[in-house]
Amino acid sequence: NIAIAANTWFAYYGGTIHLRMFSSFPDTHSFPLYLLMVLCFAVSLFAFEKSKLKKYMLGAVIALAAFEAVLSGTRGIWASAVFAVLFIGYLFIRRYSVRREALLPLGLFFLSLPLAALIFNSPQFRFGDTATERAVFAERIKSIIDTEETSNQGRIYIWKETIRSMGEHPLLGVGIGNFPVVLALNPSAIKAGASAHNLYLNFFAELGVLGFIAAVALITVIMKKGWNLFTRGTDEYARFFGLNALIYLIWILWYSMTDVAIFDERAFLLLAILLGVLFALAPRPSAHALSVDER
Repeated sequence: NIAIAANTWFAYYGGTIHLRMFSSFPDTHSFPLYLLMVLCFAVSLFAFEKSKLKKYMLGAVIALAAFEAVLSGTRGIWASAVFAVLFIGYLFIRRYSVRREALLPLGLFFLSLPLAALIFNSPQFRFGDTATERAVFAERIKSIIDTEETSNQGRIYIWKETIRSMGEHPLLGVGIGNFPVVLALNPSAIKAGASAHNLYLNFFAELGVLGFIAAVALITVIMKKGWNLFTRGTDEYARFFGLNALIYLIWILWYSMTDVAIFDERAFLLLAILLGVLFALAPRPSAHALSVDER
């Protein structure tokens, strides 16, 4: 039913067609976000697992999740991985302790890119045999910064309309779930995924400046919790989980510059679980810092 009803199962480029992987998810973009959070949990367990069998099983999950994230064909996931790498680079420059296991999923992700090219460029998904069709994977990567590409043109148009709406409704926005109004669409279009294709513009357009400030403040609190857990966690496992939470939240937050797929119910549920664990493990204030009433 998904294959029949969901047109995002297939991507077309320069006369070619290739299948995009996203399990039973209704959207190609929420699936890799889900996988990133799976990687966060899996590598945290992998690093401290004593059983060889379980370690091999977790390693297989990590390898498959990294490969599947590439096979989703989601260019934003490919591009935003760079910011996760930059964050790790910053930690090395500042001489923070980083366990090598944290590098495993990212390493496998980048190794999967040339492997995925073999699938994307395979004869099964080519209608012709031009140079462009033989290099569809490379061309798709180049299209990330191509403003003339159809998908990018659509996003740019939506961003312009969103900014116009923000100017017209700066204080309270158009209301939660009313984004189709920004594009002069029927409100029922929200069911088809009408959005600003940018999480932060979406917040501003729907909630106004006050809601946007609240959303940014919430994101800041979450990232500070992750940093505090990484730098001041009570044990090595907690600190390692804090590191991974930061890596994948940064990856997701930068990806959200081009989509709001994190609001998909499956991805959002796993995000809630990840944040629940993050806040549960976050270091508490020391006893001497508490007031008498708090004690």
